Amino acid sequence: MEDNLSHIFYKLSSLRSPVVITHSNPDHDAVASASIVNYINNAKVVLPGEVKAELIPFIRYLGISYLTSEKLEGKDVVIVDTSSKDMLAGADLSKAKSVTIIDHHDSEPDIEGEHIIIPHAGSTTEILVNAVYDAGHRLTERLITASTYAIYKDTAKFRVCSSLSYKALYRMGSPQITSVEKALGIKRDVSSLIALIKDLRDARMYVVGDISMILVFSDTSQSFIANTLSEAGFDIVIVSGEYHNTFRASIRSSIFTEDYGLSAIDIAEKLSKKGYKCGGHRHASGCIGMDERYREVLEEVINDVIKYYSKATGSPVREY
Repeated sequence: MEDNLSHIFYKLSSLRSPVVITHSNPDHDAVASASIVNYINNAKVVLPGEVKAELIPFIRYLGISYLTSEKLEGKDVVIVDTSSKDMLAGADLSKAKSVTIIDHHDSEPDIEGEHIIIPHAGSTTEILVNAVYDAGHRLTERLITASTYAIYKDTAKFRVCSSLSYKALYRMGSPQITSVEKALGIKRDVSSLIALIKDLRDARMYVVGDISMILVFSDTSQSFIANTLSEAGFDIVIVSGEYHNTFRASIRSSIFTEDYGLSAIDIAEKLSKKGYKCGGHRHASGCIGMDERYREVLEEVINDVIKYYSKATGSPVREY
């Protein structure tokens, strides 16, 4: 574990007119991370792919301008919250002056460059927050509010925080999450959750002891559905469906410790063994480029997960 991350701040400060790129279809962690890099060295921000509607108020609050693509020839490029080429929406890094990757996902990187990857971190945001404070600087109030919310979202509402998460939150003097949501204009509306649940016609729910799991097949909004069901209280969520002429799966888990349970990355590794490209971290992972066998394969995987928890708890499975 690295005690001092100031070298990240100094590395970013030394770049000339950098460009910071997130993974495609960015989440709050990716956007907050890019905003901190922008704060450190006025980096041009690129958010490739589709920017989800739920992120627009977050981006407006931060006050950052962004592009969806940019020519990278001769540029110092910083990639945040991913180390996979497939997640960059085809960005051409071949003629970049330099490439620096800052990430927390526990997956094998396939991008050439300087890798700053801390897999025990709960989010990429907390890595950059600590880098700023370790270098003797502090964030603006808006960045503190946004970074707090990004860490909250990426650690399953603070349920899977790392020591770096707690350190970042303490150093920022983070406000209560209700105050953060109010500042960001976020309103909790259960009606959207109810509508979502009613629309899940192809869903299978399982309970083993007090552990709840759900497998959903949907051709739209897989990540949104997975996040919503996880926040609603399901311990393990797998949502899969068509995505850009192939199939993908979004996986969430909140029922694991260092020596018990299956994290999202543990479940993703089961799919990797089937030949699919997977990555992510303990709470949230995913697989892309899946073929027509995806339903059969996912049913095998959820059965493996059920067997694990049934044996671990000594409880039978109930299907709904």
